[in-house]
Amino acid sequence: MMLRLRTSCAIQLHDWMETSTGYILVLEHPEGCKTLHCYLENSLSVDKVTALQFMRQLLNAARHCFSHGVFHRDLHLTNVLVTEPSADLKVIDFGCALAFDNESLDSRKYHGNAIICPPEIKDHDAFLAGPAYVWCPGAIFKEIIKACETNAYRSTIRRCLSHDPADRPTLDELESRLR
Repeated sequence: MMLRLRTSCAIQLHDWMETSTGYILVLEHPEGCKTLHCYLENSLSVDKVTALQFMRQLLNAARHCFSHGVFHRDLHLTNVLVTEPSADLKVIDFGCALAFDNESLDSRKYHGNAIICPPEIKDHDAFLAGPAYVWCPGAIFKEIIKACETNAYRSTIRRCLSHDPADRPTLDELESRLR
């Protein structure tokens, strides 16, 4: 799965080996980083420029995964690293990731964080990866903006977190809103 994602916005798989009990993965280990959760929790404040930079980077990561047919299924604050001092984001932990095409996905096979999963996964037998990929960054954007203490982008975030997947912007529409 990770071999599909050759990008700076996702942790890189350098090598792997199969053993009798599973797999050994050799992953990139960025120096000087912490989870986005820790970064937001430990920062006195996040300025609007940094907040927008984080949101754009996270959107780029989601778009890259989506365009390469990888549904992360567990995208949340602790599965995003912030490298310091550059403040570059990297998505990590693809252990729940699923290859997909544009067909609907089986909600019963969702293995991500149940607390922040898109509502259609709980409410329906099937869901589409596109709207779900907007929900997850939207939930993270909400936390970034909360740390920034600004009202900017609140209406965009509300649309991302719409209970009805049809009311959410597409990843492309979301990109145009974050300019």
